[in-house]
Amino acid sequence: MISKNWFAMVFALASSLPSLSRAQVTYEFVNGAICTPALAPDASKLQNNTYGVSNITTTQAAVLCPVGNMSKVGPVRATVYDRNSGANQNVCCTVRTHSETGATRWASNLICTNGFGSDHMFIDFGTPSVGGILTATCTIPPRTPANGNSHIASFRFSK
Repeated sequence: MISKNWFAMVFALASSLPSLSRAQVTYEFVNGAICTPALAPDASKLQNNTYGVSNITTTQAAVLCPVGNMSKVGPVRATVYDRNSGANQNVCCTVRTHSETGATRWASNLICTNGFGSDHMFIDFGTPSVGGILTATCTIPPRTPANGNSHIASFRFSK
C-alpha cells in the first residue's frame, strides 16, 4: 500500500519543477464568405453569407479563398458542410502559403471530406513548413434537394 507521505513527496517534487507548458498558440478564424468564384461561370452558383460560401446549384463550383497572413507556423483547418450524398461529391481543398511576390512557399495535398451529413466536418491540412500569405482553392459539390447546400463555413490558422 502506498502511504500518504509518498503522495505528498511526489506532489512537492512536481510543484517545485519549472513549468513545462507548451508555447501559446493563437488562432484566427475567417468566415468562408471571403471566398470568391474561381471561374466567372461559378459566380452565379455561389451564395456568400454568415454561414460561409454555399453552392446553391446542381453543378460543382470552385472557389478561391484569401484566408489571411499566417505569421506563425501552426495547423490549418477548414470547417465545412458536405451535404451531397453522391459518390465522389465531396468538399475538397488545397491550401498554400505564398511569399509577398506571390510565389508558392508550401502547398498541402488536395484533401476532401469523406462522406456526407448534416453536421459540420473538419478538413485538416496539417502544419505548413513556412508561413506567409495563406490561400485555399476548393471545390464545393452540387446541392441536393433532399440534403441542401454544401458549404465552407470557416478557416482556422495560427496567428
